[in-house]
Amino acid sequence: MKKPRSWAEAERHPGINSIEHEKPVGPLDNDANHLVILEDGWSFNEDMTISYVANLRDLQSMWHDIVNLPSANE
Repeated sequence: MKKPRSWAEAERHPGINSIEHEKPVGPLDNDANHLVILEDGWSFNEDMTISYVANLRDLQSMWHDIVNLPSANE
């Protein structure tokens, strides 16, 4: 799947359940303020189902790591 050019495009990925955008607490708050939650059966590198990212570029760097895991029933 092609890397997203916006948060709206990113949210259309079939493996992404939601992206929560937290407001920075103060002017020096440059932490990862975007929580990416994946759908059941999807993961980042077959390991995590949620991840905080700092910005869209950060999510784009992880884009190809979003994978659909085989079902336990298969």
